Amino acid sequence: MKIISYSTALYSTWIYIEDYNLLFDAGDGLSSGLNKTLGKIKNVFISHADRDHLSGLLQFNQMDSIHSNPNIYYPKDCASFYRLNSFVKKFDPHVKNKDWVGINDLDIIEIKPNVFVKSYLNMHRFELNKIKSFSFKVIERKKKLKKEYDGLTGNELKNLKDSGIEISNVLENSVIGYSGDTKSFMTELWEDTEILIHESTFLNYNDSSRKNHTNLEEVLDKSSELKLKGLVLSHFSSMYSNSEIVYNVKRLVKKNNIKFPVYLVLPGITNYNVLNNSINKNG
Repeated sequence: MKIISYSTALYSTWIYIEDYNLLFDAGDGLSSGLNKTLGKIKNVFISHADRDHLSGLLQFNQMDSIHSNPNIYYPKDCASFYRLNSFVKKFDPHVKNKDWVGINDLDIIEIKPNVFVKSYLNMHRFELNKIKSFSFKVIERKKKLKKEYDGLTGNELKNLKDSGIEISNVLENSVIGYSGDTKSFMTELWEDTEILIHESTFLNYNDSSRKNHTNLEEVLDKSSELKLKGLVLSHFSSMYSNSEIVYNVKRLVKKNNIKFPVYLVLPGITNYNVLNNSINKNG
């Protein structure tokens, strides 16, 4: 799997999943960072309306709508998207872009055959009875033959299907989780996830107190309970040096005895193959 990403808290975040032609968030620098790859994007999911997660939409819309005219989804009660889309249509009237779509908690959007993105309300931006901020999962669905029909011939299985009998179970596999900006690590949400991309704005609990972001201590502590195949840490604050971030990640990975690979999207750097090198190479 190839992931290309830039993420610096307060400034810009965007994450492109090449295997699914999928973009999470669209911060500043998206178009210049992805360049010609922009034309491959088919679906865009924006986690919330903070400017560092949507400010790249204007240029993206002008560049990418010409080629692939992607679908753009956002939390339905964020009025910023309606206003920005209205402006875009007047600013670039020659671009025939699709209407942007506001979605609800637990909506499931098919992005490829048997591949879906599901939205989950989180508490980063909270207003009572409003849909303001999401985390997301990429889910693959596959059919598996029921055990009782193992060993039957093709013709026998066809006859069962023709008679209206369901011979398969539908299995769901959460291949990617994306936290967006979120107030806390939602352990139960991610327990069946393979690759988790999670924000770690602050390095410790003290720095993150009274702020609607998670911190590195919490993320590595709670993720150690999961059976992940990989953890991508992103959205670090630029108040820390990159060497300080790397040191603390290594320290906490060792403290929590984390065996799965941990990858970093460091502030100020566009990472063109996020899963290429883990911070714990033996993980």
